[in-house]
Amino acid sequence: MYFRKHKKEVSMQEDDIQSLENADIQTSNKVIDLPDTSLENKQLQKLINNHLDQIPEDFRTVFVLRAIEQCSVKETAETLQIKQETVKTRYFRAKHLLRMQLQLYIESAGMQVYEFGGHHCDILVFNVLSHIHLNPEKTRD
Repeated sequence: MYFRKHKKEVSMQEDDIQSLENADIQTSNKVIDLPDTSLENKQLQKLINNHLDQIPEDFRTVFVLRAIEQCSVKETAETLQIKQETVKTRYFRAKHLLRMQLQLYIESAGMQVYEFGGHHCDILVFNVLSHIHLNPEKTRD
């Protein structure tokens, strides 16, 4: 009881608290680089690059400067010698056009990727239904 009562207390200064908060922020923003994540990012990058070529050049240029090169609105406007409002509008429209291109691609490719088709699908459905009918109490959990 004596040691509990008289244990040393360390007071923290404002600078110490700030440095701990900064360390927490840096740790939480760190991306774990797993092999599958790396591969997914490369595939996504390739997909975006392929569809980026299909949007008009004015929008593409702004998108590349803002999203890829991480330029500010002001820097992009100065580089392209256009108004900042124009940069914001073109960036918004470029993201919208790119999103629409990717959505069309995903919708067209989705059925091909996840479609079972024919005999394989029939076998799968038969096996699932027979499992459900044989073990009805296990499927309720």
